[in-house]
Amino acid sequence: MTEYRDRQSPRYKVKATVDYDGSEDVMLFHKINNMSLGGICITSPNPEPEGAEVDLEIHFPETEESFVVHGKVVWNSQEPPVEMGIRFLDLDETKREILRNYLNRIKEQSEGSRG
Repeated sequence: MTEYRDRQSPRYKVKATVDYDGSEDVMLFHKINNMSLGGICITSPNPEPEGAEVDLEIHFPETEESFVVHGKVVWNSQEPPVEMGIRFLDLDETKREILRNYLNRIKEQSEGSRG
């Protein structure tokens, strides 16, 4: 089983965006498909190859917070939807706490909308 399937954290649909400077594309305030404490999935017309390391700036519009994180592409798809999964490599405790708080708000909102 490939490593991206062995997720330790649940993924959530989010309203956050990412700036990403890839080898062929520059995406600014690009929508994130889903996110967890371990990484993100984004759509990209030219996904980076598996194993590529990338720098991301993630923006949380509801809180006006953002941070830069280094990641590694752990999977990509060439078939529509063309996406790539990126695992965070250097999520320090401050960034982890910002992300944890954001994802907890998303979780609470989704649970509240079901009730």
